[in-house]
Order: sequence, then C-alpha cells, then structure tokens
Amino acid sequence: MATPELSLRGADVVSRSPDGSVLEVTLVGRNDSDDPLPLRITHYSVSAGRSTTRVERSAQVTLSARGERLVRLPAAIPADIADGTPFTIRGSVEFLRPGIIQGVLYDWGVWRPGVSFTFNGTVGAAPPDPSPRAAR
Repeated sequence: MATPELSLRGADVVSRSPDGSVLEVTLVGRNDSDDPLPLRITHYSVSAGRSTTRVERSAQVTLSARGERLVRLPAAIPADIADGTPFTIRGSVEFLRPGIIQGVLYDWGVWRPGVSFTFNGTVGAAPPDPSPRAAR
C-alpha cells in the first residue's frame, strides 16, 4: 500500500509584527507509489521558545506519483522568536489512498490513514540529515 514519507526541510519566520510572528515549517513529502496521494487534514503543534501553537488545517498538497512536494505548515509564534531558536513540530497528516472504496471510507470517517511526524530543528536553519517517518 502507498504511504507517504515526510522529512524536515527547514523553518523560517515569514511574517513579523509587534503582536507576533508566523513560523513556516517546510516538510518534504515523498510518494514512492505509482498513484498520486492527496494529503488531507494535518494536525500539528509547534513549540518554539516558551510557546506552543496547535493547528488543524488542510494540507493543500497532492503528492505526485513517484514524486516529492513541499508541505508548508504555518504556526503563530511570539514576536521575540529569532533565528537560531530551537523548535519542535509534531503531528500527523491524513492522506487518501487510491480507489473508490477507500475514498468512501475516508469521506465517512470510517478509515483515515495517516502518517505521524516529529521533528526538531532550529528556526532559520535547514537540518543536516532529513529522516523520513513511516505511516501509523
């Protein structure tokens, strides 16, 4: 069965204001199957400094057959988080397996396959060696 793999590419502050900032964590999604894999709902938390943000959102990405795509996950963080601050992101992303029956089961909430992830990094720095995670 097709299962996507995720690895950490990096995280950058993409927006700042006196009230807060937006940290965008970028993952690389890889699909080794012959069928595209639409990524659906993503649940994740990002901890940076003394702050933890929990998010649920659409992944807004379909992994091409035998391909890779970037998965961008934004999170609100305090305004004082600077480059070099350690962060942790953990969560899961649901995906849709190919096939009519799998689509019906997903839509009804009966079966929603997903892949879990936990990555540690530094704001503004790419990790030295991304390591894919297996499906749950």
